[in-house]
Amino acid sequence: LPFLICMKQQNWWEKTLLDKNPSFCSPIQENISCEYLIIGGGVAGLHAALRLIEEGKEVVLLEKTICGGSSSGKSSGFLTPDSELEVYQLIRRYGKKGAEEVWSIPVTGVEIVRSTAEKYKIDCDLEKQDSFFVGMGKKGKEAVEEETEAHHTMNLPCTSYTKESLPKVVGTSFYSAGIRTKDTFAINMMLYCYGLKNILVKKGVRIFEHSEVLSLEGMNASTKKGKVSAKKIIVCIDKMKKSLSTIGRKSYHAQTFLAISKPVSKEQAQSIFPDGKLMVWDSKLIYTYFRLTKDNRLLVGGGSVLTTY
Repeated sequence: LPFLICMKQQNWWEKTLLDKNPSFCSPIQENISCEYLIIGGGVAGLHAALRLIEEGKEVVLLEKTICGGSSSGKSSGFLTPDSELEVYQLIRRYGKKGAEEVWSIPVTGVEIVRSTAEKYKIDCDLEKQDSFFVGMGKKGKEAVEEETEAHHTMNLPCTSYTKESLPKVVGTSFYSAGIRTKDTFAINMMLYCYGLKNILVKKGVRIFEHSEVLSLEGMNASTKKGKVSAKKIIVCIDKMKKSLSTIGRKSYHAQTFLAISKPVSKEQAQSIFPDGKLMVWDSKLIYTYFRLTKDNRLLVGGGSVLTTY
């Protein structure tokens, strides 16, 4: 039967922020000095500012757009230590000891974000959702088996699923195997960054939004309408321009695209995740990932070789 799909192109996370009638910080329009300058108002820059202000430091933060307006606020909201490399790939690359060191860093990061959201009661749709890595075809099944063995090697709790048992947790028989891990969360990172920004302003951090740093000369950061001189500068940005640092010549950013549905019914949510909400991604190099938001919208992400690189 023919059917029609209606799609609207917009930044959904920005819409969730605008629905709250947010207030924003003014751009910098003068020359100032400070002890610490942080460039970038994503989750890294905001947490750097929080750490410093709690230690009694004087902090200024410059953000190109709005806090959370770049990669942090456009992410899928998978708050998990899993990365582009699975655990078995970390072990293969760095050995068991090195993999444990690398793994411990995002584990700490997840806990910092979770505990901060709860401590300050940030309204950011934070909810507990297990992570679920699924295999596609024979190679995917082998990848899940390696991942399960790697979790056992590093004493990381997990539950593995065969093709036959998978439909009990993900409502499809499409995948060949799966591994489920706990202590992970779903979050609206745009709302989280906005809430954290407001906390920092109350604590005394001077934040200037719509204040892109155009050049760095020594300990001076220049914007279109003002300049900040600092004793120490912390740079927390991605997609770094070559004019700011030579690091920009050695890095690139990968990107995927997100789609989000209208809220699904309880029956539809149950059919997608019979055993409760999960954050799922598959074993392809450029993988597809999906989860349910707190208000039961289906979020799906993915890309192609052309769009990702």
